[in-house]
Amino acid sequence: MNKALAHSKDAYAAEKATAWFSYGDLYNVKGNKEKALEYYLKSLDIFQKTKSKPILLTVYDTLSSVYKSLNEIEKSNEFLRKYTILNDSINKNEKEAVNLAVNTLIDLKHEEKGKERKVFYFIVMIIVVSFGLLLYFIRKIYIKKVLRKDKILEKKTIETDVLKLKVNNSFDEIIQLMESRSPLFLMRFKEVHPEFYEKLITHTPELTEHDIKFSAYIRLNLTNKEICQYENISLRGIETKRYRLKKKLKLSSGTDLQKWILEL
Repeated sequence: MNKALAHSKDAYAAEKATAWFSYGDLYNVKGNKEKALEYYLKSLDIFQKTKSKPILLTVYDTLSSVYKSLNEIEKSNEFLRKYTILNDSINKNEKEAVNLAVNTLIDLKHEEKGKERKVFYFIVMIIVVSFGLLLYFIRKIYIKKVLRKDKILEKKTIETDVLKLKVNNSFDEIIQLMESRSPLFLMRFKEVHPEFYEKLITHTPELTEHDIKFSAYIRLNLTNKEICQYENISLRGIETKRYRLKKKLKLSSGTDLQKWILEL
């Protein structure tokens, strides 16, 4: 992709836009949403000129998702509306084409023009097949996008967030305070992760210091066995704490507590 961007001046506009969009995907997977957004917007400027509806559907859906992850809800809704309008226009065009074909068939019903009717049938078939193929590829692109999102969320979210924590220069310091059972552990954790702490307290103000400390363990991606060592309680006791914390946070039974905390 670096080579592609280096030669982008000699490439066609669509090829340049594709390279930028791919670069956006790379930064998106790496968790750098701001950088990903920069490249997605560059590609959007060109794709809008090409007026390729299937590609624009993918770009609008991607931008809506990235803005949502950045908590820019207004922007996210803006691109979601664009996606919906474009998708509806495709469906509307398909219906208009089919209705036109059906109405013409009715007009020709009583005409004895065998050859012309066969030609017409052939044209109708081509129109229907063409729109069918168009919808098929749009759906394929959409499904592929959804599956890719699910895969990233299910298999990469935890690894990415843990990596971010480890890259932080304060990670080792927090771990040392935790291992030594220092009373400064929680205070230092709040300093290093103020946004997480604020979001957690905003979501559930009645959390106790012990609840926040247990949430910090989960945020640091500790296993139940590791938490047992620091809290001096059994695995069953850890499971009970997880259950009570999840209930206090008012999370649904289908919500994964660890995933929810890591994405907060």
